[in-house]
Amino acid sequence: MKLLILFTVVACLQVSARGYSQAITLSLENAPLEKVFKEIKKQTGYSFAYTRAQLRNTVSVTYQVRNGQLKDVLEQCFRNQPLSFVIEGRYIVVQTKAAITQPTTSILPPVDISGKVINEEGEALAGVTITAKKSGKATSTNEKGEFSLKEVNDDDILIITSVGYFKEELPVNKQNFFLIRLRVAVGNLDETIVIGYGHTTRRFSTGSVNKVTSHDIATQPVTNPLATLQGRIPGLDVTSTSGVPGSAINIQIRGQNSINPNPAGNRGVAPLDNPLIIIDGVPFAPQNVNINLFRSLASPGDLVAYGNPYGGISPLNSINPADIESIEVLRDASETAIYGSRGANGVIIITTKKGKVGKTNLGVNIYTGQSSSTRTMKMMNTEQYISMRREAFANYGVTPDLNPSSPGYAPELLAFDTTRYTDWKKYFLGSHANITNINLSLTGGSINTQFLIGAGY
Repeated sequence: MKLLILFTVVACLQVSARGYSQAITLSLENAPLEKVFKEIKKQTGYSFAYTRAQLRNTVSVTYQVRNGQLKDVLEQCFRNQPLSFVIEGRYIVVQTKAAITQPTTSILPPVDISGKVINEEGEALAGVTITAKKSGKATSTNEKGEFSLKEVNDDDILIITSVGYFKEELPVNKQNFFLIRLRVAVGNLDETIVIGYGHTTRRFSTGSVNKVTSHDIATQPVTNPLATLQGRIPGLDVTSTSGVPGSAINIQIRGQNSINPNPAGNRGVAPLDNPLIIIDGVPFAPQNVNINLFRSLASPGDLVAYGNPYGGISPLNSINPADIESIEVLRDASETAIYGSRGANGVIIITTKKGKVGKTNLGVNIYTGQSSSTRTMKMMNTEQYISMRREAFANYGVTPDLNPSSPGYAPELLAFDTTRYTDWKKYFLGSHANITNINLSLTGGSINTQFLIGAGY
């Protein structure tokens, strides 16, 4: 009995193996996949299990084979199809690839997160809304700016919103604690401006105040902060006293207010029409008084700067424009109520940059370039000048001589070398002027202590 069962099983296996390994011969040219199924079933006896919907996105088959194995033929027919197959007994089950190739994602357990929300000055913000974008869980900060959320997925995103601040989005990304700094959403009317007794906004300001920001200052390659105001403030007249680098700058708000703006006649005295200058709440001691460096050899009583008697060096030239956060120009009569008669000609308030809470940041700004004259005046050379001088003496009826008291005194014609020529215009103006400006800043700090160290060259 046992031998009979064994022979029966072996015979079935042989029949199954012989049926599975039946040779298939196909010659197809752009044949629909359903036609391929029918041809294979006709030659092998295997039935196909599929739905009409599975065949909608299939492509036609072009394939030729002679005495091919069933599995090899099926793999070739299914190669470029959005389907796959599984042989189950005498059936070939058709499956969509998306159903069997769908990636599996590892689901991490949710975590509890907490954090603190502060503003740009490091102050805690209360009532800020923190929302998990995917799960919809939300909370708000307490009076200390602290918050917590329970069971937040690792792939979630935190949305931080508050009235008057820009919205922030932060991925959870396996973090348990967040220190979030919100930036103030400033409009033109809500921009902070400095006035004599504190800070306010344009919306609530009753005086005439104009502001120049650090962004505007950075776009101008100047060494004097006052030069950045030129052409930016209505009613403000900014003029340089000379072409000497770092020369003094005269400033007038609402025009000249006196007949003689400098009654002392001394170039070292600040003009009466100059506005009051305040830096970080402290009146600038030198004001806009010119700093003269050397005494004139011609007139020892006069002080000059680099041999230039027309004004000296501006004291504000020692302030690095890269260290300035903003410049406010107060130019209405209400400033006299704050500063008295010293503010009668207007007030210029300079606010320098301060350290900010956060990681220590190193900023480097390097600017280098060259400047040259694009065009100059047309001048005569030596030959043309000598010819002009001789023609002038001939027209005047005078013979050139070397007698200083004679009307025909002309050493350039008789004593000097008339064949020598030096192009002084090219000598003084023809070369390039190199410009190099380097600024370094190191800023950072905690909520309680902030620092900013700057250097400029």
